[in-house]
Amino acid sequence: MANRSTLGAAHNGWFWPKPDLGNFGQDYLYRAQVAVGGLLALPNDEALYLVAALTPEQQTCPAGKHLLLHFAAGQLPPVNAFWSLSLYEATPDHQYFFTRNPINRYTIGDRTPGLIKNPDGSLDIIISRQKPSTAQQTANWLPAPLHAPFGLFLRTYLPQPALLNRTWNVPPLQLVDNS
Repeated sequence: MANRSTLGAAHNGWFWPKPDLGNFGQDYLYRAQVAVGGLLALPNDEALYLVAALTPEQQTCPAGKHLLLHFAAGQLPPVNAFWSLSLYEATPDHQYFFTRNPINRYTIGDRTPGLIKNPDGSLDIIISRQKPSTAQQTANWLPAPLHAPFGLFLRTYLPQPALLNRTWNVPPLQLVDNS
């Protein structure tokens, strides 16, 4: 991953890409930083990539706690294609790779079969090192590595104007007690 200055502006606990991501013009340094971190990037109107700005406590995700990403009813990422939240284990040299987990799930999104919405139509995604305690939480679980730091990346494909002009925002990640 490129350094955080390459990622763009932080808002609500998420780094938003610079407006010219994928359309670098003659900004060769920016093009090189992106290439080192991820080989290439599509322009924002094709795919908008957001990176969670995890706090040290969120990144540690201590025993007995999990991260919650709560989308209010009708507030899923506005896209014309699909969206996904991916979790990668971070290596000491700042590379990110999928990590083995008990359910072989590395990403979760609108194409994930079996997600369970809350009675009010909202959607909770659980990011945890331990298997959640309820069937609904397990259905909506994105497993984190047992002992390693990790990164979360929200990818939105063919984002709608509300995403492109930032009138829709990703909800903040919450560190909550398991229940």
